[in-house]
Amino acid sequence: MATNACWDELSKLNWTTGRQLRDLLLALRPGTRSQGGDFVNAQWCADSEGALWPCDAYKVRVDEHRNFRRTAQGLEFYVKFSMNEAGEFFLVLIQCHLGRFRLRS
Repeated sequence: MATNACWDELSKLNWTTGRQLRDLLLALRPGTRSQGGDFVNAQWCADSEGALWPCDAYKVRVDEHRNFRRTAQGLEFYVKFSMNEAGEFFLVLIQCHLGRFRLRS
C-alpha cells in the first residue's frame, strides 16, 4: 500500500487478508466503460512520501460476500494502482475504497 489513506480505507472495510484485495483486482475488466470495461482514466498520484506514480483508475461493482462477483446491486469500489516501468507485476496500490458517488442506471 502506497498511501496511509489506502491502509485506512482497507481497515474500514474490515479486510483481514490479501485475498479480498486480490479478488477485487481480479474482478476488474480492461477497457473503457463504453467498451464494457472498468477503466475510468489515467492520472498521476502521489504516495505518502510524495513520489508520483502513473496510475490507472477503475470502478467496479461487486458483492464482496459472494466471492467478488460482479453485480449491479453490489458495492462500488474505486481502485487506483500502478505497475513498474518495465511492466512487471509490481503493484503499487494508491487507493481502494467504496465509491463516493452512485452510478446512474
